[in-house]
Amino acid sequence: LAAVLDYQEEIGKFLSLSRTINFLPFFLLGFYMTREQFYKIVNQRLLKIILPLFFFITMALVLKNGVYIRENFGVLLYAVSSYDVLPDAYYTYGPFLTIIWLIAASFLMFAVFIMCPRKKSYLSQIGRATISIYVLHRLFKDILYYAGFYEHLSSNPYIAVAEVALMSLILVLLFGNSFIAKIITNLGTIRAKWAYVDGSH
Repeated sequence: LAAVLDYQEEIGKFLSLSRTINFLPFFLLGFYMTREQFYKIVNQRLLKIILPLFFFITMALVLKNGVYIRENFGVLLYAVSSYDVLPDAYYTYGPFLTIIWLIAASFLMFAVFIMCPRKKSYLSQIGRATISIYVLHRLFKDILYYAGFYEHLSSNPYIAVAEVALMSLILVLLFGNSFIAKIITNLGTIRAKWAYVDGSH
């Protein structure tokens, strides 16, 4: 579905269907994969070598060709639109590129899991608070956008990346603390029955 349905022009504009369909495989993978299956992958001796190597090679290629990749394949990476916005030369290969992207993203994901330390630390608490980071980061990103933060970034692309990375780290530390995470988690457990009208009364 992710590879084929993006040929429909409207799918990228209605209810974020393109993002939903493209990212659904990862949610399904996380939902159905058992703990045993997960550890069987991340503890594979060969994968412990290959996937981190793949990660660093990919990062080097992205840093070197980031602008070209974003301008030509941003629609695939962010899943924000249909194949209509791809350059004409790549339009026909849209499904093939999407499948490559899904496979590469899966490799990168497990590479990160392999490289993550197994011992608990301060960062472990932040890792448990990803829902609060996810819920709040978009709001803060929009605030930074409308406040002109991105317009004041350095003209040097490497310094600009460092500035954005620093801001991202600050946001993660801010929204990932236990106090904020507890508030967001509690909001998600509020019963909403009072919001519904019982037709029998």
